[in-house]
Amino acid sequence: MRQADSSTVYVAFGGNQGDVRSTVQSALEALSALTGSGVRCSSFWASAPVGMAEDAGEFLNGVAAFETRLEPLGLLQALQALEVRFGRPAAHGVNQDRTLDLDILLYGDQLIDLPALQVPHPRMTSRLFVLLPLQELLKEPLQEPGMELRIPGENRSLDELIAAAPAMRISRSPIPPVPVLQPPRVPDGQLRAD
Repeated sequence: MRQADSSTVYVAFGGNQGDVRSTVQSALEALSALTGSGVRCSSFWASAPVGMAEDAGEFLNGVAAFETRLEPLGLLQALQALEVRFGRPAAHGVNQDRTLDLDILLYGDQLIDLPALQVPHPRMTSRLFVLLPLQELLKEPLQEPGMELRIPGENRSLDELIAAAPAMRISRSPIPPVPVLQPPRVPDGQLRAD
């Protein structure tokens, strides 16, 4: 259920080092506590690394959806802090092995073009490891009836984007998905300050 004055956010998650499922679940639990929102997650999708050495390990990726009242840059800072907390070096280059990667894909219907943040994510429409989990998440029964996601600034549907995306090795992972997460509550029903 959507909170007043909140935005629906879609965040890509992934990694290729360590116990990715456990790391992602812990990070999304922390995110749920921070935002005070339930978090819904796609399945994990196994994919070949993009733009990395051929011997780089396979990635597990997915997409999470939640509501937040955090401003976009505040959310970005929170996601970056979670990446560091779960083992990603703060000075991490692009296209390197990682324990955790969290990228804002969509923030409501906003178009954001700042030096630190571009939304929609500038490469999301060409990455099957983002598009397929996003499509899966949008087909869940919890989705509001009749709701169709439109990517701001994009005229093509999600199905059209998937059909046009570059081919890559990708498959739904047999690893169980992260269950729907609810924010922790203290006995009087107020959100816990973590």
